[in-house]
Amino acid sequence: MAQSGPVVQLPSKVATPAGAEGWDRMYPYYTRFRPEDDARFWFYNGMHFPEPMPAFDMITAEAAYCALGAMTTRVFAIPTALGIDHRIVNGRIYISAMPVTDPKEIERRAQVFQKRAFHYFGNWNEFYERWKKRMLALIAETEAIPVPGLPEFEDEAVVMEVTGMAQNQAIFESFHKALDNYYRMWQHHFEFLILGYGAYLTFFEFCKKAFPEIADQTVSRMVAGVDVLMFRPDAELKGLARLAVQSGLDDVFVEGRTVEALLAAVKARGGAGERWLQALEKARDPWFNVSTGDGFYHHHRSWNDDMAIPMSALPRYIAELKAGRSLDRPTERLRSERDRITQEYRALLGTDADRATFDQLLGLAHLVFPYVEDHKIYCEHWLTMAFYKKMRQFGRLLAAHGVLDDAEDLFQLHRSEVMQALSDLSLAWSAGTSPRGKAHWGPRWS
Repeated sequence: MAQSGPVVQLPSKVATPAGAEGWDRMYPYYTRFRPEDDARFWFYNGMHFPEPMPAFDMITAEAAYCALGAMTTRVFAIPTALGIDHRIVNGRIYISAMPVTDPKEIERRAQVFQKRAFHYFGNWNEFYERWKKRMLALIAETEAIPVPGLPEFEDEAVVMEVTGMAQNQAIFESFHKALDNYYRMWQHHFEFLILGYGAYLTFFEFCKKAFPEIADQTVSRMVAGVDVLMFRPDAELKGLARLAVQSGLDDVFVEGRTVEALLAAVKARGGAGERWLQALEKARDPWFNVSTGDGFYHHHRSWNDDMAIPMSALPRYIAELKAGRSLDRPTERLRSERDRITQEYRALLGTDADRATFDQLLGLAHLVFPYVEDHKIYCEHWLTMAFYKKMRQFGRLLAAHGVLDDAEDLFQLHRSEVMQALSDLSLAWSAGTSPRGKAHWGPRWS
């Protein structure tokens, strides 16, 4: 009889595509499948990592799963779940959740979880405000990390001020500081997200049980916010479009015009152009520090890195405005629809107890969901873009001194290998010799 349905392939049986031989050398030993992994269920995490992973970008998975597992398993002690294991095959990330199935262990963990979770839920707004301050400080600290050059001779101040420290030591300190801040960001990321998702899923499960035919999207519409930070970058663009029309600059914004030509044409329009350029600069920091992807790959550049991306939207927005159409989000309508859906489903509940539970769970979901929606702008966008920008500075340093051919080659190295490359540079600079990086890395990539 012919087999029907999908075939689940064992990790140990996955073949290497032609031309990809040796792919596993790009990644650390602890990310490779082991024979015993065949006994577990793994699935491809295409939502977060839809492309094969460059070696350096594995830091996004390693830092995230370290933090996720710590918060789930050790900090809040989620009763039914531990952390998530990840492995790589053919450059793609597969994950496997670690459930808790023993009822006694679930009960033991529940006692720990309840005290800790409700400490956060009971002080959510205060703790969230403190979280935002921590994140903004971490972003500013990451942006300010210096990446020193390596001059022929150290600045005279090193001697005159008796600092006792050469620049090659500062390079190591700055590199580790950038890595430390990135790992710290992921700890903060999951500090609230675990509880936020938990509150939402509790409400979701209640709705699914009370209203068996309710769509997932309908549950989300009862909870999701109307005004969230991720809409802000686009709102800033729309504001720039309005200002262009109001200032008589709309004819400058032509499809296909380069950013350089566009900005030069705006500047040539005198005071109105200068005011528009000032508004652009104000919008760029921080709102253009947004990734063109989801914040997991180095090659998904920010709007600030590639201004052609946001600028390309302006001619369309200006055309909409000139045609008399609004660019505003219909927030009042969305809010009204959310309230209507909520009331309609609440009215279907048959008992006061069910309605009280519905109100309590929905209220908690509304309390925590602003974090669930807004954390990405701080974490996957602002800080991650600052982190990759800092890594590019290290790449330029390595390329300038002949360790790498190109600054972007840094992202073909695992972070531990970048440390090797920096050691190569430091040793060569301090000894007055030449680094060996090109001879070592070049054949590997050829």
